Amino acid sequence: MELEVLEKIETNNTLSVTVEIKLRKFCSMKKVVIRDKNVKNLLAEEYDILSVIKSNSISNSMRGGHKQVGNWVFRIKPKTKPKPRNTKTSTKSSIRGRMSNIAKKIEKDRNEREE
Repeated sequence: MELEVLEKIETNNTLSVTVEIKLRKFCSMKKVVIRDKNVKNLLAEEYDILSVIKSNSISNSMRGGHKQVGNWVFRIKPKTKPKPRNTKTSTKSSIRGRMSNIAKKIEKDRNEREE
């Protein structure tokens, strides 16, 4: 089964897809009919499909009045933009830094008393 997506058009929360299937060359090849479920499975990796707005069916055989190119319209879940991370900078210095500052102050006080 040679199934090919010719066109994908995404507008708001809808996705319009045009799909084509190649005709079978020999009668020994199995007749395949592509319906909504098959197209949904084909697009499942890229889109989160909620419902079918316009359905269609195509086949790899001319018998039965099926076409080889079809158009489907789906309602898809809107893509959410990832929220930017708010990285807070710590207002407190590290313990080591605070201990160093305390030691410097004590050293400074001692030097002032000695003078």
